[in-house]
Amino acid sequence: MMGFKLGGLGKNISVYWLFATCLCVWFLFLHSLPVIAERRMYHDIPLATHLAGAYTVYLSCLINTLMTPSTKYGKWHSTVGKVGMVSGFASFGLGFYCTWLSGADVDPGFQVGITIGGIAQVASQVIGWRAIKRYKLRSKQIDALRKGETADRDEDLDEARAKLVSEKETALADHVKSMISLYAVACGSPAMIRLVGIALPSAGVVGLVGAVVGLSMLVEPFANTYLQTAGHTAHGDSAGPRKASSTRADTYGTYEPPNQHQTTS
Repeated sequence: MMGFKLGGLGKNISVYWLFATCLCVWFLFLHSLPVIAERRMYHDIPLATHLAGAYTVYLSCLINTLMTPSTKYGKWHSTVGKVGMVSGFASFGLGFYCTWLSGADVDPGFQVGITIGGIAQVASQVIGWRAIKRYKLRSKQIDALRKGETADRDEDLDEARAKLVSEKETALADHVKSMISLYAVACGSPAMIRLVGIALPSAGVVGLVGAVVGLSMLVEPFANTYLQTAGHTAHGDSAGPRKASSTRADTYGTYEPPNQHQTTS
């Protein structure tokens, strides 16, 4: 009922999404905004632009993990994703400049840590982008095979279709997991490190490492809330290619666009 009233958004509100989103909102608006205002960071144009990009990519993740393609508002998913993608790359570039090239007095440990986080962010973005491109290509190839189908079933054609379906599922799983990694780990780590530092000021390096490892452990179960197939979780192509005649109506029900919910027979 909640999913219906919210245009399908309710099915994406898991405990993992709530945790990641509360962390995001706390960090961006309750913790960081007062610091930015107090230190007048907005007067430093490169730093301010970096922060704007960081805010944009983090909020894009929040929106897109809720507003998945199968929801009423899914038509905006791709647009928000593109905005987040550009903002993420720009934020990383300017962050690298502010940290290493601007001449600012920055703690070496912070320099290394924030750069590793930035590289993880860019890696997640690139892997996720390549995966969704591969997913769309396989979808087109499956449609092309379907259009050329005749009454006489061809065993080679069935095998080719089954392989494409398996690759399509794997590509979608890779995309979802990469974007969850971007949201929960790459964007969430700085927030979690700050939170641990406030709650456990004596934790030191153990707290820093624990924060990152803890968030990393959330990726798999968080992603699996979007990747459900007929009552069990999809794990790429671990079970091998599906038969070409298998129904796709229940696969990736919370993520795949409604117009992809078709049968492959």
